[in-house]
Amino acid sequence: MSQPGKITADQITISSIHSNTELTLVQITEDKLRLTLIAHLGAIENKKRWHVPLGVLLAIVPVLLTSEFKDTWNIDKATWKAFFMFLSAGAGIWLALSIRDAFASTSIDTLVERLKNVAN
Repeated sequence: MSQPGKITADQITISSIHSNTELTLVQITEDKLRLTLIAHLGAIENKKRWHVPLGVLLAIVPVLLTSEFKDTWNIDKATWKAFFMFLSAGAGIWLALSIRDAFASTSIDTLVERLKNVAN
């Protein structure tokens, strides 16, 4: 016969049982689930949108650096230069906001907290 707590070829002895069966139940309506998942998907997609303003900025900056603006369509050259400067500033702000959104928290834990109404 085998000793208690030892495993032999013909017998397994269980010395103790540990139970880990805690459960958290989340009740949610279908419409709230859909809205929360749509918002989470939008946040995930925002992480990939930084390349568009970067491309616009990379196209405008060389224009400012290399162009000699001329009077065209009854608009003087100073206005054209100011237009491209405002355009590049707008693209820079857009890029900064897109990079900020790229680092926003979109983890599974954040999603679960929203579903549980822990965070808005």
